[in-house]
Amino acid sequence: MRIYMAVALVVLAVGGCSKNDVTGDVTGGGGTLVTAGGNFYNASFAPTVLKCDLLLDGTVIATQTYATATGGAPLIGTAWIQNGSHTLAFRITSQSSSPNSYKASGVSVRGGSTSEHLADRTQTLATGQSISYTFTWP
Repeated sequence: MRIYMAVALVVLAVGGCSKNDVTGDVTGGGGTLVTAGGNFYNASFAPTVLKCDLLLDGTVIATQTYATATGGAPLIGTAWIQNGSHTLAFRITSQSSSPNSYKASGVSVRGGSTSEHLADRTQTLATGQSISYTFTWP
């Protein structure tokens, strides 16, 4: 579990620049480049995760896929966003059994000098369901 948190913190701190699949824009269009993500894992650390996604405003910005089920994954992605209301979601796309209890922790959205830390959440999810957050930027 510590490795997931360490990886998430390093990637969130460094935050790379990439094409935004939310708007298809590489310049930002007056928005802010943000790095969003956190840790997504089975609440009892059981190896159930085969594929999970991180979505920002309904568009996948990160995916983790495993050949063998694992207990969880760090999910971190970048996107350009405008000021206003947004949704960040951790989705279980494929799991070894369903439903299972999952937790999203260490969740944050960072861009420029602004950072939004979101509370840990635990929820029972069937395949295709998500733990979702709504936040206002900035």
